[in-house]
Parts: sequence; structure tokens; C-alpha cells
Amino acid sequence: MLVAMAGALLLVKQNQNTQRGAYFAGTKMFMQPAALTGKVGDTILVQLYAETEKIITANRIGGTGTGTDSSSSRCVEACPNSSQKNLLQNCTPPDSDGTSKDSLCNVAGRVEDCGGRDYCCPSVGGQWTTTMTACGGTSCGTKPAEQCAINANEGSMLRVRPVCTGGNWDFDDQLCNKAGIKDVCGGRDYCCPSVGGQWTTDMTACNGGIEEYAKISSIDTVVCYGSNLSINDPATQVILNEEALKNKLDASVVTINGKKCLRLVAVSDMAAKPEDLKGGMVKLVTIKFKAESAGTGSVGILPEKTKLGGYNPVAGATDTAIKIGTVTDASYTVSGVGSTVCNLRIDPPITCPTGYTCIEKNYTGPTPPGHRDGDGVCVLSPSPTPGGCNLTVNPPRICPDGYDCITTGNSDGADGVCVLRPSPTPTIPVTTDTPILNFKVTFGDVKKNMDTKCATDWPLQVIVLSSGATKVYTGIKVQEIDSSGNLVEYKGTMPLVGFNHLTNVAVFIKGPKHLQMKYATQNQSVTYNKAGGELTLTTSAATSPLYNFTGYSMLAGDIVGDSVEAAPNGVINGVDFAYLKSQPTLDPLTAGSYLQGDLDGNCQINSNDTVILKKSLETKQGELY
Repeated sequence: MLVAMAGALLLVKQNQNTQRGAYFAGTKMFMQPAALTGKVGDTILVQLYAETEKIITANRIGGTGTGTDSSSSRCVEACPNSSQKNLLQNCTPPDSDGTSKDSLCNVAGRVEDCGGRDYCCPSVGGQWTTTMTACGGTSCGTKPAEQCAINANEGSMLRVRPVCTGGNWDFDDQLCNKAGIKDVCGGRDYCCPSVGGQWTTDMTACNGGIEEYAKISSIDTVVCYGSNLSINDPATQVILNEEALKNKLDASVVTINGKKCLRLVAVSDMAAKPEDLKGGMVKLVTIKFKAESAGTGSVGILPEKTKLGGYNPVAGATDTAIKIGTVTDASYTVSGVGSTVCNLRIDPPITCPTGYTCIEKNYTGPTPPGHRDGDGVCVLSPSPTPGGCNLTVNPPRICPDGYDCITTGNSDGADGVCVLRPSPTPTIPVTTDTPILNFKVTFGDVKKNMDTKCATDWPLQVIVLSSGATKVYTGIKVQEIDSSGNLVEYKGTMPLVGFNHLTNVAVFIKGPKHLQMKYATQNQSVTYNKAGGELTLTTSAATSPLYNFTGYSMLAGDIVGDSVEAAPNGVINGVDFAYLKSQPTLDPLTAGSYLQGDLDGNCQINSNDTVILKKSLETKQGELY
């Protein structure tokens, strides 16, 4: 897999516990400039930067040996943590950065090693225990020794740091694939003198080292800003630095704790190699805020919702997580109207900012020297409210944007009411060279031969990807068809207007209350843990293959966002669970009705929906790459 893909894959895996790996730390993220200023109506630019750590590539991959590395002194072992019993912190051996290897009890039946002993996770969120009954009654048995034998056939690989997984000991196999890297096996330091060479205890070739920067290939972040600023069109107001991040997978405005925030997911060029990625001081994105009102505030990154993926010069593609170190916000000050003077009579006119109205000055005599006929001042417009309207009076009483004035039949035929203007249904031009996607999908736990009369017309979001190009389609409807399995099957046919690729296609599909799933092969039944895709399309609905994705159903449970009032955010967590638990069990609605918490389509929210969500909690986040 290309390194750029491996970096982006972190965004999918970020909620899963990492057993081992050379996580590098200290990456700084900050806004530039740190102090933003502007006037109402201005465009205020801020740039998001990351400064990655410089790493000496001859440092060890993991563990501690007989050399001079003192990182183990920083490791604090807790089996389990005294204040968080569902957390193991293992220092036998420590992680490659000298800190503990942390394991959460988040999968029932999971077995992990800590302090040289096996521990069992009896239930999701439970406490680690040395009683192995809930984990099959037995552990993996005696922990095997690391395999450090050097010979002509196997000398290029060390088998180290065994972990008990599913009743078997899983070794961390380290290849001698980069000159100058070190590792520890059997308590001794080993050196890789050359690419493809033999691991050796002669450390001569690993003295010193080459300095390299950690490099960035993906970002998943949330940037929040004050109410004086706005992002109305992320497509034009959020600009990637394409030298670092080529593909924008998501740029949307969300609400978190009452504040407006930008959710951004982006990855580097799909074909990027490590040497193509950017490290050190890297500009990632430029955000073009619109100054809406006077005031002060901040623009800040939420570190707990930020993940970076990239290339680790020490571990290569085996470790793509970049820890976030310091995060520095920017402050802003927006002063009054950018121009207090306006004039709509001249050419070109001097207009007011959005939300302000130009009121001409009333002169009792000739226009004073230095002024022009039509000069005015910008005043804050009153907040329009749909109500009465009359287009014949002077000045006319008009409706706000998006509303039409409908006369009510009064004698003058002018008085009316403001009615929300319906959105026109766009006509999508389908040309003879437009790719056609035929597919079948299933929604998790919408079961055949059960009451699913409300699992109808659930709109899908579909993203297609190939060769670095992506296209997003929303509001896609699918039709129920005869099912050959246990779940209700749905079929869709859609022209991919604006997408010009027929081969190596991957499809990402998200239901209205479901995690996004990636589909890349015919008859897919498991996660596709590779970059890109293998789907081939044609430009004819009759000849384009019908892809069967029914064996890998969309997981239900993404009901709300970061608050119970927010829209689904691609993550299943405690907020979704809290929302579902707060909903009363009522009589079923009529067929075809829509309830956001109705996950099985039976027209009501009940305990079965809670059971479905609990199962989905083990996955937590949709597939982004």
C-alpha cells in the first residue's frame, strides 16, 4: 500500500487500540496569523499549519536493550490502572517512545499482556482481570521467548514483543528494511546495517543517524470559531494547500457545544511516496472567514477531535499515527462596518456588507461640497421575518430571501403573505459517456420477514473515488427488491455525472443514521483494508455490472452529532446512545414515516434499537478511506 494511503487509513482506525508501534510525538499545530483583524463585511484569512518533529532514523524501533537508551525510565506500568480499571499500561517492554503500551477493555473476550501476565476483558468497558473464564477459560499459555536467531535464511527478520491475541501468540515481526534502524530482541540491541541485510549485534553501522521530519499524509480535524465569523460555502472558503493535501474528503460546518465549527478531512495525493510528502513546517489549509458582525473571539483547533496521519521515518508504513503536541489558537477582532458610506446611484455602486442596508442621507439644501448625490450610510438591517408583504406600496414590504409574496385575495390584490419558496428539482444532464453505478445494499438489522414498513426512501450519501478524483452525491434513493439473505435488500442505479473514471473505482455509502462504509469489490463481505478500489463501470445501465454489497451492511447508530440537536457526524458514541435512551416508546407510526432513532425500520423507537446501537459501538466511526 502506498504511504499516502496508509496515512489516511489512520482516520478509519483511530478508535481502535494500537498494540505497538513507533508513534512520534510533539507535532505542533497553530494558526497564522495569531491575531486576526478586519471589519464587518471583510474576508478574513487564517492558515492552519503543522510543524512535525525531526527524527533521527537510527533510533530504535521498539523496546529497551543493553544500549544507552534510557527511555524505559519514563514508563509507568499499571496492570491495570488504579483509577481506570479498564486500562492496562504495560512497560514489559515499553512502547518505542519509552511510554507504556496502553490497552482498553473495549472488546469482550480480548486477552492482553501486562507485566508479563495475561489479562482478560470480560465485557465492553469492564475491568481487566487475571481470571480467564470470560475469555475462553484459558490464555495463550506460557509467553514464548523472542526469536533472535541469526542465520542466512531468517537473519533479516526479528520476531519480538509477542502479544496474546485470540488464543495465539502474535509476534511483532521486524524486517531489516532500512539502514541504520535499531531494535531490541531478547534484551539485546540489534542493528540493521543495510536494506535487506542481516540484523546484527554489531552496532557500528547504527551509530549516529540521519535526521528526517515526520511527514503528513492526512488530517481529520475540527476548527471552531466565534459567532462574528461565518463559513457559508466550505467549497470556496476552505482551500487546501495541494502541495501537502490534495483531496478534500469532507469540509462541512457543524455545531459543537453551541459553537460553529469546521469539520475537515483531507488526504495527500493518492500516488504519493514518502519522499513526496511534506514535513517540518507545513501549511495545510487556508480558511476564508466572512466577518459578519463586530466583536472579538478565537479560532481554535479541537485537539481531542484532531488526528494526523503520515510517514514515520523510523517505522515506515507500519505506523502512521502522528500524536498532536501543542495547539495554538488565533484571536480575532472585527470592527464596525467596513465602509460607513454607500451610494447605489454611481457606477460601480458602493454597497453595504451582508446584513446592512444603505440609507441615503437627507440633505435639506444642495449637496454639500465633497459629497455626491445618493451618498448614504450603512445601517444594520432588521431581521426579516416571514409575514405580510405588499409590493405596490412605497417603499414595498418585501419577503426575505427564499420566500415568495403570495396575495391573499384582498380587494387591492396587493397584500399577501410570505411563503417559503420550494427548492427546484435540478435536472441532471446524463451524457452518453457518464459512468453508471448499479448496486445492491443492506441496512444493518433491517431484517427480511420482519416489520420494516418504515425502512423506505432512506436517502443515501454516495462518494465515488478513483485515481485521486472524488465526487459526492446526496439524496440517493434505493428501491427494495427480493432478498436472497436475512436482510432486506435495496437496489440503486445512478449516473455518476461529473465523474469520469471507469476503472479502479471505490464507493463510500452512508445511510441517514448509519456509518459510512467503503465498497471496493464484488460480493464484498468484510472491511476492504486497502487503498483505492477494484470496481469497473461502463456508461450503460444495461452493461455496467450490478455490484452486490449486501454482505457488508451499513452499521446503524449515527443518529445525532456532537449534541442531541446536531446532525449525524459520522461517529457512533455516547451522545447517540443518550439520545436513543431519552426517546419514549410510543405506538408505531404509519408506514413510510421517518424516525431518526428507528434503526430497524419498524416505525417506532424501542429496546431493539438500543441493542442495535450497542453492537455498532464496537466500530464507532465510519470508513473514510
